[in-house]
Amino acid sequence: MLQNLKKMELKKNEINICLFSLCISLLTYGYGLMNFSLPIDAQEEVINPNFMLSVGRWGICLIRYHLFHGYTPYFTPLVSLVLLCLSSLMLIKLLNIQGIYAYAFCILYLTFPQLAYQLVFITQADAIALGYVLSIISIWLFIKSIEISNKRKAVIYFLFACFIAMFTLSIYQAFIFVILVVYLSYLLFKDSRKKLSYKYEISKSIVFILFIVVSALFYVISLKLVGIKGYDDYIESSYTSHNSLKNTIFNFINLLKIQLLGKAYFGNSLYIIATLLFILSIFKYFLEKKIFQLRTIILSAILILPFFISLFITGGYHPPRLYLATNISFSIIIIDFFLKIKKQNMTIVLVSFVGAINVLFITQLYYSQKRVRDFEVIEANKMDLIIRTKYPEFKENINPVYFHGGLEKANRFKLNNSEVFGGSFLQWNGGNNGLILGFFRYYNIANYKMIEKDDFIKIKDSINNMPIWPDYGSVKMVEGVVIIKLGEEYGYLHF
Repeated sequence: MLQNLKKMELKKNEINICLFSLCISLLTYGYGLMNFSLPIDAQEEVINPNFMLSVGRWGICLIRYHLFHGYTPYFTPLVSLVLLCLSSLMLIKLLNIQGIYAYAFCILYLTFPQLAYQLVFITQADAIALGYVLSIISIWLFIKSIEISNKRKAVIYFLFACFIAMFTLSIYQAFIFVILVVYLSYLLFKDSRKKLSYKYEISKSIVFILFIVVSALFYVISLKLVGIKGYDDYIESSYTSHNSLKNTIFNFINLLKIQLLGKAYFGNSLYIIATLLFILSIFKYFLEKKIFQLRTIILSAILILPFFISLFITGGYHPPRLYLATNISFSIIIIDFFLKIKKQNMTIVLVSFVGAINVLFITQLYYSQKRVRDFEVIEANKMDLIIRTKYPEFKENINPVYFHGGLEKANRFKLNNSEVFGGSFLQWNGGNNGLILGFFRYYNIANYKMIEKDDFIKIKDSINNMPIWPDYGSVKMVEGVVIIKLGEEYGYLHF
C-alpha cells in the first residue's frame, strides 16, 4: 500500500514537472514560436536540403526530410520544445534531483540562451532536441549495463546504449560532449547519495571509455553503410587550419576564458554565475576534505567539456550551436552548489532572476531577427516591382538576375554579438546570390534564374558606374542580365 502511494506521488510529481517545463518553454520561446521568420542559418534548407547528409549527419536527414518532410513553422519548434521538456524530466530522474531544486533545474536548463541558437537553425531544430533525449537514454542504458548482475543482459544493455549513442552522433557529432557531461553529472550527483571510491570509479570509467569508442566505431561504420563521402574534407575546409600546437592551445584557453566570463555571444553573459559558483564549490570541497580530488576533477570536467570541441576547431569560427552541453553544465553547476549549501530561498531568488533575464535575451534575439526579415521582405518586393516595371520584357526563366554586393542597411536591427540572429540574406557573405535567390523563392517574391560565369563576364564592366540601392538606377538590364547593385564591393561568387 505504501509503495503504491509512493509510486502515485512520484507520477504526480513527474506530471507537475512536465507541465511546469512546458509552461517555462512556451514563456521562453513563445515569441519565436508565434512569429516565424526565416533565419540566415536556414541557408542549407533554401539552397541544398541534402547538405547535412554531406557532412555525416544522416540522422538529421532521416528525421527532417523522411519523417517530418521539412520544416513546418510553429509545429517543428513546438515538437522541439516538447522534446526538450522531456529531456529535462529525464535528467531530473537520472540525477535524482528532488523538490524545489527539480523546478529550478527546469528553469535553468530550458531558458539557457544557447538553446535559442540551436532552435533557430531550422535544418536541425527538432533533431537537436531529440538528440538530448537520446543522449540521456544512452547513458541510462549504459548505467544499467554496469549495474546489472546478469552478464548477458549487461551486454545487451551495453550494445543498445552504443547503438543509440551512434544514432545520436549521426544527428550531430558534437553530441559526444553531451553524453560525456551527462555521465559526469550522474557521477557528481551520485556522490551526494553514495560514497565514491577511486578504485570503483576508475574501473567503471574504463568501461565508459569502451562505450564511447564502440559508439564512435558504430558511427564510422554507419557512414560507410550510408555511403557518405567527403565528410573529412568539409570539416577541414570549414573548421580547421594548420596552426601549431602551441597556438591551438593558446587560442583555446583564450576562447574558454571568454566563454566562462559570459562574453562569447549575446545571451551568454550570465554564464559567469556558473563560473563563480564553480569556484565556491571547489573551495567547499576542499574544506570538507572528502574525496576532494575526484569531486574537483568531475566538476571541472563538467565546466570545461562543453567547450572542448573548440580545441579541435582551429579555423577561427566557433558558432554558439557547437556548444550543445552548455545548458546542462550551467544548470548542473548551479543546482549542485545550492544542493550542497541547502538554501532553498536563495535558490528560488537566483534562479528566478536568471530565468527572467534569459527569457528577455531570447525574446530580444527573435525580435531582432523578425525586424531584419520584415525589412528585407519589403526591400525585396520593391526590387522585384522595379524590375518588372522597368523591363516588361523580363522573364524569370530566361533572364538571370545578379545581386552585386550586400545591403548594409539590412543589419541595422541586428543585436551586437548575436551571431546568426538578425543575419541578413541581402548582406550575408557580402552578398551571396545563392542565398538571396533562395530568400526570394522562400517568400514567394520571385523565382529568379542564377547567373553563370559567361553572363557575369558580359556585365562586370557595367557595374562600377551604377548607383547603389535604393537608387532607381541600381536596377539595370545589360545584355539580358538584370543587375541589382546592393553595395560597392563584390560579394560571394559561386563560380
